[in-house]
Amino acid sequence: MKNILLLLSVILLIPSMIVAQNYDSGFEDYFVIERVIELEQNEESLLTSPMYSIDENGEILAADVRLNEVKMFDSDGFFIGSFGREGRGPGEFMNLISAIRLDDGHILTADVSGRLTLFSGDGEEVLKSYNTPVIPLMGIEKIENEKVLIYGRGSTSSQANLIHVLDMNTKEIVGEFLEFNFSEHSQILRMLTNISVASVSDNHIVASITPFLTFYFHNTEDHTLEEEMDYDLNHFREISNEEISENQLSLNDITRFSWIERVEVVGENKILIQYVRWLTMPLPGSDEWRETEYSLALINTDGELLFDINNSPKLIDYNREKDKFYFIDILRESEGYDVSNIKSTKLKTR
Repeated sequence: MKNILLLLSVILLIPSMIVAQNYDSGFEDYFVIERVIELEQNEESLLTSPMYSIDENGEILAADVRLNEVKMFDSDGFFIGSFGREGRGPGEFMNLISAIRLDDGHILTADVSGRLTLFSGDGEEVLKSYNTPVIPLMGIEKIENEKVLIYGRGSTSSQANLIHVLDMNTKEIVGEFLEFNFSEHSQILRMLTNISVASVSDNHIVASITPFLTFYFHNTEDHTLEEEMDYDLNHFREISNEEISENQLSLNDITRFSWIERVEVVGENKILIQYVRWLTMPLPGSDEWRETEYSLALINTDGELLFDINNSPKLIDYNREKDKFYFIDILRESEGYDVSNIKSTKLKTR
């Protein structure tokens, strides 16, 4: 478990070391930038490695994985407040990974250790705490009827489900799917396969297992598998066991491959995919720059690739109700990685 958490911490800190690059013109061919939100940055609101979520009103939650704090900004970027700190007590985090605002206004946070904590809307009061069997816990998505989608490995057995449905009233896992057989893959892949991604729509849940380029469409009601589909992304290279000897894959070797980082259900029949290539990976503690490329692809459920953009900004959230995409501009000069400018965009064509 220590090796898994160490590797995950390296992965989560990737955004803090990005080399300067230029966007491909393809991004502006498909997206129109509506506004740029500049988050207020001072001693209290300073962000280091945030994982963003943006609610229906445009308010921004930034779960800072380095500081183990959640920082809140209004829709214009003004700092509202923060809560949380490192620790094991109520309202504290060991490895904060995500924070989302639920429909009732409360804030739900997730820790890699498998613990979920429900806070009041201002973050000042701890309402509930949930210790789940999902370790490492890699992300959460809200579902209707007081249920939350959790993704991460939920069992130490060789065959385990990666997606779980938690009933927040009973604190019980009421559904599990996306089963994966870890025994069929090398040790390094068994560790990395904990990182799955998922997105919820009215009709289905779309999930993908990193680093495999397969997408699974599950029914939202009973979570049964409706379809399994592969897509040919232009800049994606998948890890295969044939290329890897057991226990021989190093961190530098990992940089040769691509990873599905986010999927978003767009409308009724389209999926937006954010994937990333690690081109170089200096050792932890090195002053060298890590070179990373983000790419965006739009597909439909008929199997058609609608566009595939290399060198895109990083997708951090999608508001289904307002049909808005939020990006951060990761391609900055060598003085640092700008985590405080958020772009609100729309797709030019639907």
